[in-house]
Amino acid sequence: MHWTLVPLAVRELKARDKLKNLQLQCRRLAFLPKPSLSSNIASPPTDRFKLIFSIPPSSLAAAKTAVFATGAGSYPGPGHYTEVCFTVSGTSQFRPGEGAKPNIGTVGQLEELEGVRCEILCVGRDIAWKVVDALK
Repeated sequence: MHWTLVPLAVRELKARDKLKNLQLQCRRLAFLPKPSLSSNIASPPTDRFKLIFSIPPSSLAAAKTAVFATGAGSYPGPGHYTEVCFTVSGTSQFRPGEGAKPNIGTVGQLEELEGVRCEILCVGRDIAWKVVDALK
């Protein structure tokens, strides 16, 4: 399984600060410290991350259950939505190289697999860490 955590913008910044905001949105984080910005930019009340992972369709339900049990997928705000996610099916491919010991496929041979991409909101670093542990 492959996963990524991506920071989300929390609030709109002033026009002159939009470039800094865009740089933050484009930066992929693996729990790196948030870059310091000038003091005139209000910091968000809590960090938000989007967990993105790809998984075989047969394992999706179990993975979502484990992730939602950590508190991920809860949308802060009116309505108190829980178990919020986005999924899309697709086909992934890979070719194991020399020295690889693939669990699926054969060295040097192109392999194609059906998979599901799942995106889930994680509010707070503590939730993000729990989610990563749940997916291991």
